[in-house]
Amino acid sequence: MECLKVIDTRRAIMRLKELLIDLRYGIVDLMGDHESIVVSLTRVVSLLSTNDRYLTITTPAFWRKHNLGVQGRFLSANRHAVLQNGAAIRRLFLITRGDLAREPELADIVAAQLSLERDTQKRRQNRNCGTYEVRFMQVSDSQRKKLLSEGMNFGVLVKGRDRILLAIDYAKDGRIGGIQFRTDANLARNHEQEFLTQFTSAYPLSELCVE
Repeated sequence: MECLKVIDTRRAIMRLKELLIDLRYGIVDLMGDHESIVVSLTRVVSLLSTNDRYLTITTPAFWRKHNLGVQGRFLSANRHAVLQNGAAIRRLFLITRGDLAREPELADIVAAQLSLERDTQKRRQNRNCGTYEVRFMQVSDSQRKKLLSEGMNFGVLVKGRDRILLAIDYAKDGRIGGIQFRTDANLARNHEQEFLTQFTSAYPLSELCVE
């Protein structure tokens, strides 16, 4: 089983390399299995280095076990990008009352995010350390559904003068079904500005009451 997993990972990495080449044409849709999704997102974040930024709006569903996972490779890549490579990551969660009442993994998701935020704050004096900030907005279930339908589940990777916009697509069963990568600079800047507007008025995740 371990050998098969290694083969699947290598295939996913090769697919990501092809995808990054295809990005020269401005837009790429990645539709694949779980391993391809995880490897692609993880490798994209691993591109971050000093003064690079990753700004993202997310939901608890993104971090479920059958998607990226609470403490999976993707969060580890975020940790490395910030603590070792000096990148800045800002993450905004859209939280509903339904999440607070019925999301079984929410407490673990919040704890993992806050742990990385605290570790970053402890190492601020290290000149190689970047920043990690995570906040939340509480919205109704219907509001979030509307926001997600309008594309408010995205990431903007800023590396020097280049920007990559990542849009997440979910299947009906709640699993991540695909990712759209776009290099349109104006579109990415618009999403970046939208993120900053929402993030400024959001609350620190540490203030979210989770039982």
